[in-house]
Amino acid sequence: MKIVYGVYQFLGFPITDYLMRTGETVFGIDPEPDAKNGIGEMKEFYVRNANFKQLDNLKDLPLSEGKADIYMVLWNPAALLPEALSFLEQIKETNGLEASITIFSPLQTEEADIRIVRDACQSQSNPQIGKWIFISRMYGPWMPENSCVYEHIINGEYDKLEKESPIFIDDFIARFDEIMDCPDKEMAVLGENAPETQLIPWEMSETPLLKTAFRVPEQTSMEEGAKILQEHKKKVSMIEYWNNK
Repeated sequence: MKIVYGVYQFLGFPITDYLMRTGETVFGIDPEPDAKNGIGEMKEFYVRNANFKQLDNLKDLPLSEGKADIYMVLWNPAALLPEALSFLEQIKETNGLEASITIFSPLQTEEADIRIVRDACQSQSNPQIGKWIFISRMYGPWMPENSCVYEHIINGEYDKLEKESPIFIDDFIARFDEIMDCPDKEMAVLGENAPETQLIPWEMSETPLLKTAFRVPEQTSMEEGAKILQEHKKKVSMIEYWNNK
């Protein structure tokens, strides 16, 4: 069973889409199912696919298999941490479910938030954190428009992003299986040209140093990415218009 927590979040949507394209049935849960931010438009795409089932909570989950791979997107852990901890508690309370979790969060995730999530799973047989993937800045369709990266890309201010080398989200998804197959339980995912200095905060942290840095090749230039973002914005605006008529 594949479960995506944060299914209507920036990274959750393309992960779900990828899993369904590979033939998987995906059960989706989101901490903000009624929030704005294009969620209604994402649902328009999901409901057309028979391989997608939205859940309000794990009580609605069919447990015929008993095992689940859970992809947990914590793209804004500071704001959504209580909901995430509640979800982890639901997993513990779901009898017959053996869960392995992969967490996706920004490279800049606060160490205190990491500790809280780890503690919620520590000394428990279920759930287990199988892998924690820390990702440097990303951009692409469905990203929050209040992001400075979004503004720079849309405005063609690429020189302001050079040092960060943000990853286009489809380039990340193209390497998804390779990233998941890496044996390390904790790893950083960086843009192809991102400097190693992006990992400096980890060297000064009490958190174990991330020994693995997976480099995502740039298949989509920022110029191409900007065009895709602009086209996506037009499509979403059109869908939103017809939804509100």
